[in-house]
Amino acid sequence: MQSLAAGLPLGKDLLLLISIDWKNIPVGLVASSASFLCSVMIVQFALDYWL
Repeated sequence: MQSLAAGLPLGKDLLLLISIDWKNIPVGLVASSASFLCSVMIVQFALDYWL
């Protein structure tokens, strides 16, 4: 039942989320993608080095 309550606090800030400019969405996607790609490169280097 904990997973059902996880999204409830988001509802109280719904107006704040709506007021955020749409340009923050692509910036967030680019930041998440860059973080993922960097972690993949680090893991790839580590696996090549140790194996």
